[in-house]
Amino acid sequence: SGKKYLAYARAYDRAGNWQDNFVSGTSSNTFIFDNTAPLSVLTVPNSNEVKTLTGISGSASDIISGQEFYAGLSGTNKVQLTIKDEGISRYFDGNDFTQVNITTVTVGSAADWNAWSYTSASGKWITDRQYTIRYLALDDLGNTGDSVPNQYQVIYDTTPPVSVINIPSQNSKLATLTAITGTANGMLAGL
Repeated sequence: SGKKYLAYARAYDRAGNWQDNFVSGTSSNTFIFDNTAPLSVLTVPNSNEVKTLTGISGSASDIISGQEFYAGLSGTNKVQLTIKDEGISRYFDGNDFTQVNITTVTVGSAADWNAWSYTSASGKWITDRQYTIRYLALDDLGNTGDSVPNQYQVIYDTTPPVSVINIPSQNSKLATLTAITGTANGMLAGL
């Protein structure tokens, strides 16, 4: 994979004649063989707990170290995503989290696949929920690599944490105080 080849055909007829001229694109062809998956990286979200999430973004590239030639990433629909709301076990279908079965959405286009973005889920995130984002890139030959895409889990949390002071109690009058105690709760994202 990642190599360029030249194939040529030389004909020999029954009279003993050998073909002596080769025409590019007819009797000789060059081609690139690439069966290596492109690389894909998620850049947003970049933390496992977030309070804002206006989109998902990343980068994809078919340029792999050690490969001199590659198919490339051109055109549309080169990045596929599955976004699952783990709280209700539903997948995002491009409009909302309603699908029970795995549903794939595509990043329609990008000026440069090294910096793609998907914003259709913006405004659909529900606070205090965990989401699993799977993503993969497809090169121009359809190479995707593993059948299991890259995965990232994120907790979307816009709920402020809550703290309670148990001791001393409100408006108490104390002569001694050995400790101040209380509790705090950060729900799913934690403290």
